[in-house]
Order: sequence, then structure tokens, then C-alpha cells
Amino acid sequence: MMNVKKILLTGTGVLLALTLAGPAAAAPRDKGASPPDRRPAVGALGSQAPTTEVAGAHEPGPPASVVEAKAERLQQRMEHILRARKQNFDRAEARISDRMTKVQALADRLEAKGGDVAAAEAALTQAQAGLDAAAAKEAQAADLFRAIPGADDKRAAFKDARDMAKDALEELRAARAEVREAVKLLRREIIHLRRELVPGEASPGGAADPQDQS
Repeated sequence: MMNVKKILLTGTGVLLALTLAGPAAAAPRDKGASPPDRRPAVGALGSQAPTTEVAGAHEPGPPASVVEAKAERLQQRMEHILRARKQNFDRAEARISDRMTKVQALADRLEAKGGDVAAAEAALTQAQAGLDAAAAKEAQAADLFRAIPGADDKRAAFKDARDMAKDALEELRAARAEVREAVKLLRREIIHLRRELVPGEASPGGAADPQDQS
């Protein structure tokens, strides 16, 4: 059985690490402030008191070009991860859709033989709605992930993107569950029709009991 969760959540941890990692730049000194007095202090007896300076306290932050280069590299890595994620999502979606097509074909054959397939077709309709919702939410999640580098609160932006990706996963799972329900209903109808057939006659349309392989 395909592990949909493993496929769809691949790379989200990497996205968080890429987005939130990196040393914080030291705050630049106010240009309008007076330079610190670096002369040694003189003690009460004329001896010089030792002075202590904080290393890097007055060092300027990285140039804007360096910051922009890091942001660009982060964006490129994120796009690479999102492309792989989309490929995995499309593969999972196509597999469920292909299964739906086969189940619908079996339902049509059973209906032609007089079987009641209304409940199974309703389940397939729900499955298609789930696939559509999953695709829409996955696209929204990708947009939210792309917006993380420019967000003021990157952790909150990542959480929003991750939650949307989880919603897409749940919709995909729900669609797969509906396909399984349709298979179960058709299997019951096959058994019912077999009991009404002349002994020795094949099952409707020559179809075997469907087995869910998704």
C-alpha cells in the first residue's frame, strides 16, 4: 500500500531547517551615535583600571548583497523541494484517479446486468470531490511555502504552510477511503447478482471481485 503521508510530507522538515537556520546578523551601530570612549579609566590612586570590550558589539551587519544572495539560495532550494513534492502528489493523485476509472467501469457493467450501483457511484462522486479539494489545498500550501523567505515571522508562516499541506493530505486520504467504499459496495452487489444467475454462469461482464490495491 502506498504511504501517502510519507510522500506528501517529504521535505517539510528540510524547508523549516532551510528557512529558520543561519546565524543572526549583529545589529549595526547607530551612525548618529558618538563613538565610545576607549581611553582607559584612571583609578583613585592613579592606576589604570582594566577595560572590557564586547567583541563584535560595534561590528556592522552583513552587506545587503550577502543577505539577498542567501535569500535567493533559500528560494532556489525551496523551489527544488516543492517540485519534488508536486511530482509525488501528482503521482498519488493519478493512482487514485486511475483506480476510480476502473471501479466506475465495473459499476457500469454491473448496472448493465441489472445491478444497483447507486451507492457505489455516490462514493465515487465523493472521491472525485476529495481529489479536487486535495489538489486545491496542495496548490495553496505550495504558495504558502514559497512565501516563507519574505515573511516577517517565518515560524508562523511555516506553520500555516504545513497545516495547509496536512489538510491536502487528509483530503487525499478521504478520497482513497471513498474509492475503497465503492469497491466494497460493488463486491456486495456482485455477490447478490451471482445468486440470481443460472448456476455455472460467469459473473456479470466476466468481472472478478474487485480488490482495492490503492
